[in-house]
Amino acid sequence: MALIQIDVDNREVLDVLGKLAQRAGNLSPALKEIGGDMLASTHRRFATGAGPDGARWASNSQTTILNYLGSKDRPAGVFDKRYGKLTPKTGAGVAMGKRAPWGDIPAREFLGVSAQDARDILNTIEAYLMP
Repeated sequence: MALIQIDVDNREVLDVLGKLAQRAGNLSPALKEIGGDMLASTHRRFATGAGPDGARWASNSQTTILNYLGSKDRPAGVFDKRYGKLTPKTGAGVAMGKRAPWGDIPAREFLGVSAQDARDILNTIEAYLMP
């Protein structure tokens, strides 16, 4: 691998490069912020009914909706109310790929990085590395 050396004789540039090297050593705060942003983005997808690409999710059939409304086995049933908020139950036994007990639900892409998410990630990294 080729190594390029650039000599800098500017105190301001050297100070900023030094801060960059320090901050780049521990990216945990920036990654924690990005994780929180991605979680909020995923929650918004459920509220808006759209995937990361902005495509609207297919609607449930009338039968699925009626079965869901009459079911005691809703998704909230796999959560515990602790510390004043809903948290996943330990060992809830929810198997991925199983049919929901109240009917078929069309596939819905909810995880992913939208164009806005990508901009937010870049802005967070830039603000963290070069405040």
